[in-house]
Amino acid sequence: MATAPATLESGFVSPPPKGYPAVSPRGYALRAGERYVSVEKYLRTTYRPDRDYVDGHLEMRNMGNFDHGRMQSALLLYLGARERGWGVYTVAECRLQVKPDNFRIPDAMVLSRDKRPEPIIREAPLLCIEVLSPDDTVKRMMFRVEDYIAMGVKAVWVLDPQRTEVLVVTEGENRWVSDRVLTVEGTEIRVDLDEIAAFLAD
Repeated sequence: MATAPATLESGFVSPPPKGYPAVSPRGYALRAGERYVSVEKYLRTTYRPDRDYVDGHLEMRNMGNFDHGRMQSALLLYLGARERGWGVYTVAECRLQVKPDNFRIPDAMVLSRDKRPEPIIREAPLLCIEVLSPDDTVKRMMFRVEDYIAMGVKAVWVLDPQRTEVLVVTEGENRWVSDRVLTVEGTEIRVDLDEIAAFLAD
């Protein structure tokens, strides 16, 4: 009898959630014997690496390589050094509740400093940042981006270590830009990509 491919959790691959494209079998993993994972179980479980939770499915995130990790580090160092001046918090790879039953884990988030966030972020960040890994595609990434925008995130930036343009998404607009300074409207957030590039070139 043919068996379903095993996952890191010794479970089985499930069909994608309704409305999601058929992607790599790594995309939607369930524990053996379970059709869905409850929100409560997801929230009390630690996964290594952590996973998105989409409509009862655990969705594995693509692991980055050196270039992905360096770009993520450069962005976090840049943002973290400016937190107080901008009145924000910067966090990496923290669970974000985008819908009542959906949780995403952005590579980086910038949050208002008006009040200290809960351990699991439930209010819309000012900015979400995703860095494409070698196995990511923009088409698949857009499902994550749309979740961020729908919950009220002001802007989403998608960076690809292999190209100079950045995909900037706001409500009603998404475009690749070659601007070397990125901003978020209505905030003090201002990122000089030439400084990021200089860090990466060192």
